[in-house]
Amino acid sequence: MDNASFHKSKKSRELIESVKCSIIFLPPYSLDLNPIEKFLANKRGIECSIRRCFVAL
Repeated sequence: MDNASFHKSKKSRELIESVKCSIIFLPPYSLDLNPIEKFLANKRGIECSIRRCFVAL
């Protein structure tokens, strides 16, 4: 499960454990672990440099 507060509530936990299931929470979101973030950052940088070139012309 994600770390939304309603997933961690006592009532949710009791409901899940009542059907003999265990809860495993996902680690917190990290931009470093998401490769698309690096791609998008590079793409934005290239777009900015292209715009600067056209303005300079």
